[in-house]
Order: sequence, then C-alpha cells, then structure tokens
Amino acid sequence: MNSYIRQCLWALPVTLAFCSPAFASNGISGLYNTGVNNSGNVLANGAQDSHYSLNSNGANSSNNPLTGLSTPYASSSGWPISNSSGGSGTSGQWLGADIASSWLTLFSTPGVTLDPVTNGIYTFTTTFTINTGYNPLTALISGQWASDNYSQMYLNGNLVASIANPRTSSLSDGSAYDMWNSFSINSTNFISGLNTLTFDVTNIAQTSGNPMGLRVEFTNSSISPVPEPKTYAMMLAGLVLIGVIAYRRKDDCSGMLMAV
Repeated sequence: MNSYIRQCLWALPVTLAFCSPAFASNGISGLYNTGVNNSGNVLANGAQDSHYSLNSNGANSSNNPLTGLSTPYASSSGWPISNSSGGSGTSGQWLGADIASSWLTLFSTPGVTLDPVTNGIYTFTTTFTINTGYNPLTALISGQWASDNYSQMYLNGNLVASIANPRTSSLSDGSAYDMWNSFSINSTNFISGLNTLTFDVTNIAQTSGNPMGLRVEFTNSSISPVPEPKTYAMMLAGLVLIGVIAYRRKDDCSGMLMAV
C-alpha cells in the first residue's frame, strides 16, 4: 500500500470521529409511565401519581357533575383490572398489572361507575424536558397505551396518536383497554425545554359498570445532541488534512513525470 493511501486511511476515521458526536441518553428527562414513583417503581394500589394531573369534565353515577383539577390514583388491582399479571383483559376487564406501570383513575377504587347519561371527558397531563444542548427535531418517543374508552394523545397541543372509538369502528369495545395500543412520536412539535403530553380520554355513557382509566408505558426515547462549534472546527480541520494529503500526492506525481 503506497504512502498516499495509508495517509488518507489514517485521516478519514479522524474526520468521521469529529463528524459524529456520541449519543447521550440524558437528553430527555422527566418522562414517567403512569402509576410509578420517581425511581420508576409501581406505586402502591390507591396511591396518587404526582407525575400526572387529571382535569375532569364528566359525571358520577347519580349524574352529578365532576369537574376540576385533581391528582389521579394508581390502580393495579380490583375490578375491572384483570387478575392476569401483564395479560390482556377479558369480558370487559382492563389489562393486568405488570412491573412497569399501572392504571390511573379518578378515584382510589378503579371500578367506580361514571357518566350514566352523557359521555365524560377526562384529560390527563404530564410534562417532560428536552435538555439544553439537544436538538428537539431529532427527538423520538415510543411506547404503548390503553384507555377506557377511547382517547387522543397531544404533544404541546398537537394531535400525535389516538385510540379509535370502538362504537364507530369495526373494533370491539375492549380493544381500547384489554390490549396495548402502540404509538411513536417523531414530530416537529417537540421543543427545547418543557414539553407537555396530554391524553383526552372519552368515557362513553353507560348506566352501570362504566369505569374510566388510562395507562401509558414509554418503551423508548432518543435524541441527538447539538454539535458544539468546536466539533465543526475539528471536522473542517480533518477535511483540510485530507486536502493537503491529496495536494502533496498531486505534486509527487508531477515531479515523477518531469523526471521521466
């Protein structure tokens, strides 16, 4: 292998190293599954989840209005939650408990009947941060969710995912809450700093046996750092180095021809 090729092969990885800053995993912070504590462990059944807020616009079983902001409760057992750990619900049951998340409900007892006459709307809100030095245009968040009944997910006020209304689709009623529904957010709606995720859950009116709940698990999040100015300078230096090598090679070739 001649010296020119060896020199270029040496310079190329140096330049590529300058072009490819390492991924850092702490670019997105404060993103929590439903029903967990600050360490990510599932809360005790009936404990309140301070990572989420709940704004109610529905009614109780007597059709008295339920309005206002509150902190939702974590629910991992009791009807309508399936006794099958991590398994799908059957016959009107919700997904069973697992070690990653639990259901959020309006009351500490999950099976309370709501909205006997008209549909209720329940808005769950959580926030997370895209930290300084990271590019929000490269952010990706994916996971799975379930709700009783159907729901929409919004990032900073923009619709990014939904679970279809089973009454207006070919799905069964339980498709929203007895199985996971996947989502992936790769959107220009991410912003630097504080971001807001909201989940609007519609509870379809029913006179009895009509609970409401939300469950969310984030399975992946990633984001790329913004290259620092010195990274561009070092990349340029690497490209200049390759150019110098090429120029010297050209001079060497010219000298050899003249000698001939």
